[in-house]
Amino acid sequence: MGFHLLLPVYPPSVLLSNSESTCDTLYLDQLRGALPYYKALRGTLITLGTFSQGCISAALFVGAAPIGLIDGEKLLDLLIKYEIGVKNRPISLYEIDEEYFRTTVEPLEEEYSLQEDLV
Repeated sequence: MGFHLLLPVYPPSVLLSNSESTCDTLYLDQLRGALPYYKALRGTLITLGTFSQGCISAALFVGAAPIGLIDGEKLLDLLIKYEIGVKNRPISLYEIDEEYFRTTVEPLEEEYSLQEDLV
């Protein structure tokens, strides 16, 4: 099941789940049921895992308070986008320049007999 926290944020309310498994409609129903207590018009359900198809369908059920869904992948995208809890470190990426070796090494092999140095 994992850790769940209801944050009374006005007007929306948020329910967090640290479970990395699939989040089903149970949590969505809990959040939607708590909305009137906080006078919230909508809510957001956040999980480190994914949402079941039933949960996705129930989030925008006609006539009920809308519930936004943020799964683990979307959460990571948002953290990176707004640079929350992440560090941007530049890295160097090297790749072989095949053209350089085609035009430079082959003439050297002929001139210096590099094949003798190869084991």
